[in-house]
Amino acid sequence: MITAALCFSQTYSFDNPNNWTHFTTESGLPSNNIKDVVEAGDSTLWVTAPSLAWFDGFQWRTVDSSYGLPLTGVVEINETFSNNIIVTVTISGGYSKIYVGNKSGFREIKTTFESSNATALDSSTFLILSNSSLYLYDKGSVTPYLPHNDLTRGKTISLLRTTNGAVWLNLISGFYRREVSQGDSPNREQKWKLMISAGTRPISIEYLAENQNGAGIVQFEVPHEKRGVWEWTSSSLPKRNPTERTTTMIALDIGPHDEAIVVYRSGDIRWRENGLWKSLTSLEARLKDISVVKFRANGDLLFGTKQGLSLFRRSPSLWKFLSHPPPDPRNHVSEIIKAKDGSFWIASSGGVEHRSTNGTYRFFEKINNENIFGITALAEDSAGNIWIGSGSAFTGVYRFDGSSWKYVHIGSDSESVFIHKIRKDRKGHLWFLGLGKNHLEGKDPGAFEYNNGTFIRWSKTPYGIVDRVGEMAQDGLINGRVYDFVEGYDSSYWFATDGGICRWKPENPQPLDSPSPNGRRGRGMRGVGTWTHWTTSNGLQQHRITSIALDQKNQLWFASDYPPGEFDPSGIGCIDTLDHIQYFGAMDGLVGENIWDIEVDSS
Repeated sequence: MITAALCFSQTYSFDNPNNWTHFTTESGLPSNNIKDVVEAGDSTLWVTAPSLAWFDGFQWRTVDSSYGLPLTGVVEINETFSNNIIVTVTISGGYSKIYVGNKSGFREIKTTFESSNATALDSSTFLILSNSSLYLYDKGSVTPYLPHNDLTRGKTISLLRTTNGAVWLNLISGFYRREVSQGDSPNREQKWKLMISAGTRPISIEYLAENQNGAGIVQFEVPHEKRGVWEWTSSSLPKRNPTERTTTMIALDIGPHDEAIVVYRSGDIRWRENGLWKSLTSLEARLKDISVVKFRANGDLLFGTKQGLSLFRRSPSLWKFLSHPPPDPRNHVSEIIKAKDGSFWIASSGGVEHRSTNGTYRFFEKINNENIFGITALAEDSAGNIWIGSGSAFTGVYRFDGSSWKYVHIGSDSESVFIHKIRKDRKGHLWFLGLGKNHLEGKDPGAFEYNNGTFIRWSKTPYGIVDRVGEMAQDGLINGRVYDFVEGYDSSYWFATDGGICRWKPENPQPLDSPSPNGRRGRGMRGVGTWTHWTTSNGLQQHRITSIALDQKNQLWFASDYPPGEFDPSGIGCIDTLDHIQYFGAMDGLVGENIWDIEVDSS
């Protein structure tokens, strides 16, 4: 189970397995052999493996021809402005083509060059390197790059861009960084700042990274006198590190807080924090065959390997695991609510926990000297009272007014009504979903709507359905054992029961603030409506439905927590606006088909 965190930061450790996520072909990657990874401006992750793919937040999606890219030959990906990336591909004959785009598709940057690569100067202008010279691509036109033409023409070895948007040139004369004031057009006077001059031979740049702070790191192989790791800050020029190795590096990057990581071909991994370097022996044991390492904008780390892509979460999380020393029954959580005052109430097998915003903790395991346990129902009413119930441990419910608990009986005097769940409708009324003492056909109590201090029963014959003005309805719930409830946007009431799904739909629904016939305000006309049932005889794969939720289109989503047995789990189902049923299971991407709860978010 997970609970909402009340604090938002914690010390991270590479040894903590909870901070790791590993992606493979089972997650949608086109291959486990990761060549490169970048993060676009909208936080979308892209990889070459070796085909191009992007992560939709749940699984990886391989880029096919419908995106406007060739299916094979991706050799390089780079960040650019906005949400786009630049993709360089090799086609037949060894020629290269350059594309720019995003999740919606790509367009080609058309040139007459046989071999080239590009980087963005702004959202629509690109600097292109071909035949050791630079060219400007602007609005479909390619022209020689004029600023410092004498410095760059025929003398450019490589063109690079770091994640902070800085553009770099490796020239015969040395290593340069583009310095340009805001608002300058690409062809106006600019400055290429010499960062490191060449030696006896031109510099061979292997790996380069610079963050938003202007701190950077680069590694050279040649010339010999320049070989090694060079570091700098926004206020200092690059300086060679005297302690780090000079060669055999395969990956490096720098993080948002100037931390850095270097991976050597030997498998050694070095980590820099607060200016000090150390070895990460535990990380070396965890990850093998690393090909690329990349910091995300939030500080998380990505490791591309021959076995897939690994994500290590370093960023502060909005979630924290709260637990008690086992075998404490409080670890078995059934319900969590956030109250109007911002505090959290947690229902569990051990009782009820209350965690306030100021850190105060209360645990209720007894009420009026009676042990309470197995709490499965929890809700807050419009007055701020907290209600709890149990589907098996005690009948009726308890209500907490902020100072004391009061027992409330539900049903007739002779009934033993257990409350499995408490749900709230769109008017703020609470619904108490009942289970009978013995699971016998026809003996379960149904659901109870709580309205102005009165419990109104909705159930199966022989109880009948008492509608909201006290008259008997012609139809009712198909089964009185009720597991879940939700009100639709059209004022319909949906019930998940042990016999299927039931919907009561009013004939003349009224606006939420309209007066009802008896003078009370509420949605819908009372007593006039139509029942519809879904069972195994008309489309359901299981008769026992335990969880339902409604989306923005007024479609009902449902699931069951059936254990393996007579009825195998069937994943999640949907009843659309035409009342048709559709199922989704493992073949559609679900990790498992035994679903305990289902919710719909605001999107």
